[in-house]
Amino acid sequence: EERAIEAEEDGGFEIVDYPDEDDEEAVLAAKLAVQDREAMDAGEEEEEDEQEEDELAHVPDVRDGGVIKFNFTPRIFPTPMRESKATEEEDWIAKNRTHLRQNPQLKPQLDALDIEDSDPTWLKGKGDDFYRARDYRAAVNAYTTALELDPLLYSVLSNRGACYLQLGELVRC
Repeated sequence: EERAIEAEEDGGFEIVDYPDEDDEEAVLAAKLAVQDREAMDAGEEEEEDEQEEDELAHVPDVRDGGVIKFNFTPRIFPTPMRESKATEEEDWIAKNRTHLRQNPQLKPQLDALDIEDSDPTWLKGKGDDFYRARDYRAAVNAYTTALELDPLLYSVLSNRGACYLQLGELVRC
């Protein structure tokens, strides 16, 4: 028997045994094996072609072009938004809101954030809701923010004093 290496179409190699020409049975068996192998390869190629055609049949049409507009939330900080720093930034803004409002460049951005943060009447109502729910610390925060926006709201000042009285912070009343 002779052995040979034959190159395949995909770049691979196959070792093929060639029988002696005198042994008719071995020659016939080798020819049948080659025919079976070729039939299997052809069947696999047909299946692959069918799968590719099925995949291509399910590709949707190309969408029409258009324009997408994005509206971004205004930011106080000129740096990119980081989710890990969001709470720190919000806390910093809450603590320094009075000083930020005095800056003429940042005031429009602060006013654009939410009406809740720029309307002292709304904040007074929110503080009243917290007071009724006996959440005095949250009510103090709401009243303090309302007073930062409009220091002449005397009813807010007296309500904040009532909250401090409920909290037992008599010095702050």
